[in-house]
Amino acid sequence: MNNPDLKKITAYLKNSLSEDRFFHSLAVAKTAEKMAKIIGGVNPAKAYFAGLIHDMARDLPEATWILLAKKYRIKIDIFTKKHILLLHAAVGAKLAQQEFNVRDRTILQAIERHCVPKINMDILDKIIYLADVTAPAPKGGVGSVELKEVLSLTRKSLDRALLYTYNEDIKEFVRKGMKIHPDLIRSRNKLLENFGKKILILGSKGMLGRALVQEFQDCELTLWDKNNADITKRKTLRNKISRLKPDIIINAAAYTNVEEAEGNQEQALKVNGKAVGYLAQIAKKLNAILVHYSTDYVFEGKNRKGYKETIQPNPINVYGKSKFLGEALLRRHCEQYYLIRSSWLFGKEGINFVDKILQKAQSNATLTVVNDQWGKPTYTRDLARATRQILEQERPFGVYHITNEGKTNWYQFARKILLFKGIKAKMKPISSQEYHSRAKRPMYSILLNTKLPHLRHWEEALEEYLNS
Repeated sequence: MNNPDLKKITAYLKNSLSEDRFFHSLAVAKTAEKMAKIIGGVNPAKAYFAGLIHDMARDLPEATWILLAKKYRIKIDIFTKKHILLLHAAVGAKLAQQEFNVRDRTILQAIERHCVPKINMDILDKIIYLADVTAPAPKGGVGSVELKEVLSLTRKSLDRALLYTYNEDIKEFVRKGMKIHPDLIRSRNKLLENFGKKILILGSKGMLGRALVQEFQDCELTLWDKNNADITKRKTLRNKISRLKPDIIINAAAYTNVEEAEGNQEQALKVNGKAVGYLAQIAKKLNAILVHYSTDYVFEGKNRKGYKETIQPNPINVYGKSKFLGEALLRRHCEQYYLIRSSWLFGKEGINFVDKILQKAQSNATLTVVNDQWGKPTYTRDLARATRQILEQERPFGVYHITNEGKTNWYQFARKILLFKGIKAKMKPISSQEYHSRAKRPMYSILLNTKLPHLRHWEEALEEYLNS
């Protein structure tokens, strides 16, 4: 998001909106900012800005809404034709583009959806919707839904807060004898359907697994780690999962030690390769959706521009080859799958580069870090949330690249870690050739996301992780 001139925009809104509407817009902005800070994964400044301008078309005459709808070719459904007030949301999104040069699709979509929810809402959509119904209303009123209760639920689950709000909205419409928009009913029913799905998370005690457990905590979860289920034991695994009959299987179990894989190829191929094939066969038999994670290391790393989802992998080390085998078996045996490639993961309760750098910095020794391998760091919390979005929005099955945005090398990454923590340490950049390693690493393993909204920049995610 480009930095908007908030002072100028606020002055514009103050002049164009009624006093009460302007007060409400400020309240929505502050509430949205607070919610973004609670849930993480969304830039609070971005949430504030979206909340600030969400009602910019609200005080225009109805005739102007209709004229602008024709000008911008906005489709008006039957319900909105009979309740024309709802049109201000879609018109407001178009005006935000025109008046403030807003190009961020997520902000525009959140403005468009703040009156009537959709079943495939993004995180910012949900935040602005919740902020709008909980923030103080114009003319000195209170929000239509209790703010304190929504914030309390948001700390536990954004979707639980959303369901509570939908229920309160529907009760209020019924009390007043008003018609209810079909999309509100559909959105509520979809949430209930999502909460009722049985989800099995494999590798639940790993770094990514723990982030997934946190993200899906409001669902019906079964959590297995290697002590509960050995995914390399085909028959035992099939019997155990078949008894459970999950709707969704999320496989975060993996052999992740790149160095050790060079000397333990058989085990790496079992866990990262053959076991994925077993899971794919089981998922197909149960008609379950299978989510599986792969890596940037399936690519050879010669393309400086990066790798799209459609590029054919060509791994150069055992770890990459084992993950590529898993991808191939997944595609061969299963149709309802999401193959999610990510890179350079960091997160809570796991071995990762961020924590290693901080530990080494405490020893006062000079840190030697490779500076010629390029990729995209990814916060497990953001990856888990993006996984949920894919499932909730029922994206087409296939391959997805999910990382935080912005490319860097390991040396620059390490410098930023120390900078954010205020730690001074001696650092020395070295080449891959100088770094003695059994496993050959790709030099440019930048994953390009061409299918989904982009995640926030890795520096923003890193700062949140270090402060959590």
